[in-house]
Amino acid sequence: MSNGRVYIVGAGCGDFDLITMRGAEYIRHCDVLVYDSLIDVSLLGFAPETAEKICVGKRSGRHSEKQENINEILVEKAREGKTVVRLKGGDPFVFGRGGEEIETLKSADIPFDIVPGISSSIAVPELAGIPVTHRNLSRSVHIITGHTAQDTLPENIKKCVETDGTLVFLMGLRNLPDIVENLIQNGKSEDTPIAVVSNGACAKNQTVRGTLSTICENVKSAEVVPPAVIVVGETAKFDFAPTITRPLKNVSVTVTGTRKLSDKLGKMLTLSGAEVKRHDLLKVIEYHDNEAFDNAINGIDGYDYVVLTSMNGAEIFMSRLRKLKKDIRSFANVKFAVIGSGTAAVLEKYGIFADCIPNVYTTRELGILLALSGGLMDAYSYIYRDHVFANAQTGNILLFGIQLAEKNWTAALHYLFPISAFVVGIALADIVRMKTDEKNFHWRQICVLIEAFVLICVAFFPQSMNTVANSLISFACGIQVESFRKIHGQGIATTMCIGNLRSATQNLCEYWSTKNWKAVEKGMLYYGIIICFVMGAVLGNACIRYLHGKAILVSAGLLAAAFLLMFVDKEKEEKEAASHRKVYRK
Repeated sequence: MSNGRVYIVGAGCGDFDLITMRGAEYIRHCDVLVYDSLIDVSLLGFAPETAEKICVGKRSGRHSEKQENINEILVEKAREGKTVVRLKGGDPFVFGRGGEEIETLKSADIPFDIVPGISSSIAVPELAGIPVTHRNLSRSVHIITGHTAQDTLPENIKKCVETDGTLVFLMGLRNLPDIVENLIQNGKSEDTPIAVVSNGACAKNQTVRGTLSTICENVKSAEVVPPAVIVVGETAKFDFAPTITRPLKNVSVTVTGTRKLSDKLGKMLTLSGAEVKRHDLLKVIEYHDNEAFDNAINGIDGYDYVVLTSMNGAEIFMSRLRKLKKDIRSFANVKFAVIGSGTAAVLEKYGIFADCIPNVYTTRELGILLALSGGLMDAYSYIYRDHVFANAQTGNILLFGIQLAEKNWTAALHYLFPISAFVVGIALADIVRMKTDEKNFHWRQICVLIEAFVLICVAFFPQSMNTVANSLISFACGIQVESFRKIHGQGIATTMCIGNLRSATQNLCEYWSTKNWKAVEKGMLYYGIIICFVMGAVLGNACIRYLHGKAILVSAGLLAAAFLLMFVDKEKEEKEAASHRKVYRK
């Protein structure tokens, strides 16, 4: 077999989006991915599902594979005729042993290419606000290994001290006391600025500053962990850290589901500053031996509709068309119905636009979260914010009328403003629906985020601003009541109970008349939402006792959970409907 090829690719110094476009493209087309422990695991999602992934685990203090073994793996896989990507943290040639691997490839006559990566030696200090050079202060930068193969400091450290440039030590956190001692012994002042940056290009980054005389104690107190970059010199005193902060900085999020879901959601969360921990718990597998499915495709001109109930189903459908040598000309008289915008987007990639798309896929779980939040908001506004209803605008309108009758104009405004804000919330939800293209988020997800943000703001309003607070809560409720008119296919409200009570009772009456058990199931769903609303009120009452004005943050948290659940809903759409894919015959 002819030799394959090897691409030595620098992954960059932290988050997945710091890799070069060329490096990412090579990963997308590899047969084998050999990677270090320090890379962002999201990069593994760039590789084809069929690609072999081999972790060689180089990390401070432990080496899963010796360098010689890594070299052998690259040669072995290439000789099998495979395209191999050797993915290395940072840059392959900056203490990355890329040269050693290339020497082995050249000796074995294996074709190779190199893709540079962003080196932590420069980028990590930069992200921490430390320039490695600065006019009139530091005209050079010297990159030094924090240890050698013999686990000792470089012998030429004295020469480094004699320079007036910035010293950057990599892989040196464990040897920090020795580095400091050697620098001082060789002429560096104890007052020389020094900074230690841990996980510099990741969500959980940490920067500890000091001088040569204080840094060891500072690092110990801060419990700094590797990997870390050590910067020594006058530039280490600068703090040019970015002032634009990502909203989820220092937040850890665990993402579960299929690989496709965790990849997509994980990337969005990472771009927002979160530390993402992925657990791919589900896997979608195509059922190949489906003769009925193949027969239906071959006779597609005898159908009126193709109904696709998942994104995976759409991909499998189009893949099967190619295998059966069918193209879009076969669908001249066929219409497509899909379960949601995500599935529609898959078809659009192939030049097919769905004729029928339901509004959104919603679950009972989502209804529970929204009802709990709705009940909590009503309890909060009534108990803590001067007996004004957040959701029950009928009550507010009644009280508004009573105050007008009593000519209590100020008190009347106390109710008029929340009523008006509720109307504005409904209008805003409709505007979001009409203006959102839904490429990244469903319009309902955007509405939920707006609602949660408004409630977070309310938490910090004093009781002297109750009218404003109540208006904002009612505004949020207006958004919710307009955004979620259906739960699990039923017309269910999550912010009020009268309609739910009527529908629940109506369904029970239908059962007594028809003995149709489906009516009972529908009725129980309505009663269940009412119970959840009541539980939300109970929760709100308890939270107010302990959290006071901050109790509304619990409602915001429930909405945040609902936002994330809608991603899961899309995945649940794929998982549950995969076994029910049908093509309906004329």
